[in-house]
Amino acid sequence: ANKTSTRLTYISAHLLDELTLLNNKLKLTVGIRLTQAKGFSKEYEAGPASSSDFVLTPRAGINYAFNDFFSVYALYDNSFLPQTGLAYDGSPLKPLQGTNIELGIKKDWNRGAWNTTFSVYNIVRNRLIEHDAVTNKLYQTGESWSKGIELDLRGRIAKGLNIIANYAYTDSKVTKDEQNPKMVGKPTPNRISHIQNTWINYALPLKKLSGFTISAGYQYLAGRAERFSRADMQSLMDLFRVDGGAGYMHSKCSLRVLVNNVLDKKMYNTGWRNRSGDLYYWVQQAPRNYRIAFSLNL
Repeated sequence: ANKTSTRLTYISAHLLDELTLLNNKLKLTVGIRLTQAKGFSKEYEAGPASSSDFVLTPRAGINYAFNDFFSVYALYDNSFLPQTGLAYDGSPLKPLQGTNIELGIKKDWNRGAWNTTFSVYNIVRNRLIEHDAVTNKLYQTGESWSKGIELDLRGRIAKGLNIIANYAYTDSKVTKDEQNPKMVGKPTPNRISHIQNTWINYALPLKKLSGFTISAGYQYLAGRAERFSRADMQSLMDLFRVDGGAGYMHSKCSLRVLVNNVLDKKMYNTGWRNRSGDLYYWVQQAPRNYRIAFSLNL
């Protein structure tokens, strides 16, 4: 069997400062991180390989509150994640680096009973790692670009009725790939263009059933890409799953029953073809299943 020995050590220092201006309405956050990383890998077929990196990553944010219930924000952030191990060709894995820009609006409604958040973002990431679950080999792509929007709503919208709902749109694609230029413009691995989740919890308004709640929700995923980037990538089937549950809380104890995949649909989380393209693999979700949780606070 092929054996691999890896070792990764790193030291980092953080510096963060927050400035408050205009009677606490405006907050400025400025930070910096210094990281020194050293990695060593030895694959007995390929021989040893080592790496050393010293990186400075800045972070800056601004938040302005028009009042206690409405604010806007902006964020700029750089990321650095050291890696250890060998790629399929025996070369050491390079660190993952990225840049993120995000703008958002936050609003509380009905005096904070429920709130909404809307944000847009743009992320550039370098050297994404793909893991072939069949051969156990690692591949690194060149550069990917992601942009999208996110919308969240959560809180109590009526007496006894609480809801969590969110929607996310993501456009993510490969923009550079030195190993395979044909990949440029293709979706990034496991990309999901549309994600929409909703979960509702309702407390029964009956004195004799005080403490009983019922819950229901669903998850919808569309525009899904395969697990590995290929020049001939295919879209995966959309996923729609319904869950439900019921609970009871009294004094110091609570009991909750949750049913996942109520419709007992056959769905898969991800799918992919091997590098040669002659075999296809997928990971299937569990059929209808149940979970019971009991808690006691002493």
